[in-house]
Amino acid sequence: MNRIYGFLVLLFFASLPFHLRINNTVFIVLIVFWFLSAQWKHLPKMFQNNTLVWAMIALFFVNVYGLFNTTNMDLAWFNLDKKLQLVLFPFFLGTYFVNIEGKKALLSFVVATLASSIYCLIAALILFFQEGNSEVLFYHQLSNQIGNSAIYQSLYVLWTAVIVAHWYLKKETLQYLSRKWMLPSLLFLSVFLVLLSSKSLILLGLILLSFSLLRHLPFSWPKKIASIAILLFALTAFISQTPIADRFKDVFSSKLELIQQDSFTYRSDFDGLNMRLTFWRFAFEILEEDEAWIFGVGPGDSQTRLVEKYKAHGIYLGNPYLGDAGYQKTNTHNQFVETSLKSGIVGLMVTLGLFALLLLEGYKTKNILQICFGLIFMWLMLTESVFERQKGLSLFCAGVLLLGATVRKNNVLEGKS
Repeated sequence: MNRIYGFLVLLFFASLPFHLRINNTVFIVLIVFWFLSAQWKHLPKMFQNNTLVWAMIALFFVNVYGLFNTTNMDLAWFNLDKKLQLVLFPFFLGTYFVNIEGKKALLSFVVATLASSIYCLIAALILFFQEGNSEVLFYHQLSNQIGNSAIYQSLYVLWTAVIVAHWYLKKETLQYLSRKWMLPSLLFLSVFLVLLSSKSLILLGLILLSFSLLRHLPFSWPKKIASIAILLFALTAFISQTPIADRFKDVFSSKLELIQQDSFTYRSDFDGLNMRLTFWRFAFEILEEDEAWIFGVGPGDSQTRLVEKYKAHGIYLGNPYLGDAGYQKTNTHNQFVETSLKSGIVGLMVTLGLFALLLLEGYKTKNILQICFGLIFMWLMLTESVFERQKGLSLFCAGVLLLGATVRKNNVLEGKS
């Protein structure tokens, strides 16, 4: 039973990049074998001195409190259901890492992300040659080949690229990913990340790559800087000839004056930047009007209050005859703002505390992967409500268990068993 449970943990990590139904099915079967293999015996050891796990559970109970701070219980329960990974994963996944090395789980995830990305590109290329539409090679149409959002597929791809780059630089020897395949894999992941067209994650990928080149290239500083300049020039030249360029142009041509407007119409020139800034402004206005800075307006009422704001300011709320919901389901697109709106300063401080612990522990143990993991998530959370999506929260919780306190004695980075 222990062997089957261990296999299912690896399969769970391998299913993370694929459709949620696959991942959820594996997790349900895993729970059954968790009980059959008596994994609960490892719980005391798993919880002992494991501050990251306790911080995750604390964040879950912040959302539990939201049940008592809301007028819409249905939405509050729905919000709590989306946060169940914060407690379920430590119980049913965390025990695996008490006595067993975590590198196999990390490798399973890397190989699966590579496989899912290769499948997406091949499927998109087949469509391109059949239909002649180059848009299938970019953004959501590319990631939709496996039913994923381009943003979250980019998150998985960037994190995988960081892992592979780390292994390559550390000259790791792996069973299913030999060193000779690491550089081609890293190149493919980098190109695929650009094709997915997530502006913020492409930018972060460039920052991490530039830092890595400056640190590891065996050249003088002028040659290192010249190498980065050539890389940036080549990337800019490529992007300028693709639909990705339009996404970056939006940032530089954004009409920021819209943020201060009190009245909007269907024709208001919203883009990704000024839309987010406007909705963040609405969130802070709601907290001020409701005097809800400490505990927020509650997870059941946050979206309702936002929609009320949208309606009051003339934000487009769709056309029921066309089946168009407009911005009715659009949240603040910033996890820190979203958490503040739902759970106030209390929720925000618990969230920031979780990341502080993650980064501090990574720094103390010189765990560069853990530090990068935390920074990637914090970066994306500035423009996306990552914890409101299962695809984001599942990777975060699984990653914390794999890289954090539960694997101190089995350091993934150094390959110790």
